Amino acid sequence: MMVNVEVSKAICDIGTRQIENSNITISEMLNLLSQESEVFRRNVFTEENEISSHILIFVNSSDYRAKGGADYVLNDNDDIKILALLGGG
Repeated sequence: MMVNVEVSKAICDIGTRQIENSNITISEMLNLLSQESEVFRRNVFTEENEISSHILIFVNSSDYRAKGGADYVLNDNDDIKILALLGGG
């Protein structure tokens, strides 16, 4: 079972990955990616180890919060997109 994960370049250079899904949650998937990249961890998590409010996570085009949040258990072939809100002035 695999989950497809795409991380925006605005967050870090992880790019696209396939992660073997052994019934992991979104939170566990984010922690796996954090082990791969310290830049990812700094950009995705707050100092309190919460998902930053400027990070958008989509599971099959739906906001992860609508699916149960960070405790949502990923399914085979889920497509995950992790994006950063960008602002300007």
